[in-house]
Amino acid sequence: MRSTDSLEAPLEDPPSWPRNRLLPFAIAALCIVFVWFAWRHYASFDWPRFAQSFAMLRPGWLLLGAALALSSFLGRAVRWQVMMLPAHSSFWNIVFATYVGFSAAVIFGRTGELVRPYLIARREHTALAAQAGIWTLERFYDFSVILLLFGIGLTRARQLGAGWPLQFFLQISSWMALGCVLLAGAIFYLLVRKPAFSRERLSDATSFLPKEHHARLMRSLDSFLNAVRPAGRWPVLVASVALTAAEWAMIFGAVWSYFHAFPPASSFSILDIAAYFGFTAFGAILQLPGIGGGLQVASIVILTELFRMSVEQATGFSLLVWAGTSMIVLLSGIPLALYGGLSLGKVRSMGREARL
Repeated sequence: MRSTDSLEAPLEDPPSWPRNRLLPFAIAALCIVFVWFAWRHYASFDWPRFAQSFAMLRPGWLLLGAALALSSFLGRAVRWQVMMLPAHSSFWNIVFATYVGFSAAVIFGRTGELVRPYLIARREHTALAAQAGIWTLERFYDFSVILLLFGIGLTRARQLGAGWPLQFFLQISSWMALGCVLLAGAIFYLLVRKPAFSRERLSDATSFLPKEHHARLMRSLDSFLNAVRPAGRWPVLVASVALTAAEWAMIFGAVWSYFHAFPPASSFSILDIAAYFGFTAFGAILQLPGIGGGLQVASIVILTELFRMSVEQATGFSLLVWAGTSMIVLLSGIPLALYGGLSLGKVRSMGREARL
């Protein structure tokens, strides 16, 4: 078992190279916007008005949004099972790993992201490298949707006449996002359509490693390529794209419901909500363990600077969306983890072990 659970680092290193170079610039840009925004708005924050924003919530719309958000994780489980084809898998095992894995990501951040493929590999008796391949494909599909939504947001921001600081930050972010998705698309094409070429190039690039480590890396890479190869077949590709669209439709439906649950935002048009959704989905890429970060900052900035909502109401609504789309998975993930005999310590150790 250990031989399949200790191969994550070599697989993660190549795709993470551009991200590691771009991340400092993204964080610096985010910090500049945050400091400017905080100086402009939070000096005279009205706490009673902030509390009032929660008192006016509409329970029916809240419940609908919560149901859609929780259901979206079932959609993710179905998509993962489809991407495992032609291998047979247990839907319950995938559902269990999905809810527990996303809960781990919320609580532990980056360390928890690999809990899901680790649990699936262990419960389905497959190599972790194979599940890491599916995880990579899932990220590509999701990031493509996020970029599309971000493009809608940019178009709407120009129509609404966003100020120059926000326009500048959005333009820089759009170029970064486009570069990332083009790189991800190129990697996706090579891995799925040119597996032999990809293996040969990676083998040459890592030939400096000791013979034993190189052989272990190649075994891991073979499992990885075998897992992603079915994605190039039309039935699997079409099903994966359709399930991705359905999953994000449910997430959008949850956000749309939260807008209707919050009276100051209930008059927003569907195009406005789509623009907001695109910006916050892109901002959610930058997260801190347990407290998020990117989603809330993007949400507050867009609501105040683009849609002219008060900072108190924007802050309250942003916390609602964050809790209703991210934290809500804990309602199912924690009970399932306890049912499966997993403590928080065990779940965290799984994430760490998957990185070894």
